[in-house]
Amino acid sequence: MSEEESKLPNIRVYQPWSAPLLHFRLSEEQIEDLLEITDLILEDENKKSYNDKLAGEIESEWEVPDYEDLSEVLNLTTIATQYFQVLASQNHLEVEGDNTTMSQHLAVFAQNLEKSVLTSAWFNDQKDDEYNPAHDHTGVLSGVLYLKIPEYLPSRKHENADGSIVFISNELKTDGVMTNSTLLLSPEVGDLFLFSSSLKHQVYPFRTADGKGIRRSLSFNMGHQTLSHDELQKLMQNKLQLGDKKING
Repeated sequence: MSEEESKLPNIRVYQPWSAPLLHFRLSEEQIEDLLEITDLILEDENKKSYNDKLAGEIESEWEVPDYEDLSEVLNLTTIATQYFQVLASQNHLEVEGDNTTMSQHLAVFAQNLEKSVLTSAWFNDQKDDEYNPAHDHTGVLSGVLYLKIPEYLPSRKHENADGSIVFISNELKTDGVMTNSTLLLSPEVGDLFLFSSSLKHQVYPFRTADGKGIRRSLSFNMGHQTLSHDELQKLMQNKLQLGDKKING
């Protein structure tokens, strides 16, 4: 087969039966800003524990109260729009001139996302042998990012399993060949994962040589406000036109 023949034709990929998981990399400036935010919270004598609101078997879980500051550092509006564009690319869209038609479920997501705001945020200082069982979040979109990661002892059996985060499909059945029900990732400092709030996930424990390791992660949820019918129609037209142009070049 010649090089020309081996090239893929101009194709689009449709996968409306699953919500995407987006992986971003934070800049050094963002990491430094977020470390400062979380360090200041730890120094605050009036900081609020988030233990009673979370599923994790983790002792040090603290609320991040300044949503405006956090939103600005993470540039949440931009990454949420990027999530929508990726989701839209997985769905069949009909474009006729200036009009774009999309499926009902995508329109509902667009409605929810347009006026989404941070509804909760917290960070964990996870220690040796602590863990987070399988759980999901409330809201429309959720995210987790990593600010500190210690040097782990090697996993006893499965390479890179200790300290990993595992995302679990909401589908009841996968074939294990073309689809897989779980995705195991070993986070690094600066990683940010953005996903549907309904996507289940869990965090494995880790071990360090001195037993005093600290892994700092920060999580957040974005909720929505209801739009009027006219606002939704305007949103559908403007946002999908923008997304279609950026996705298809």
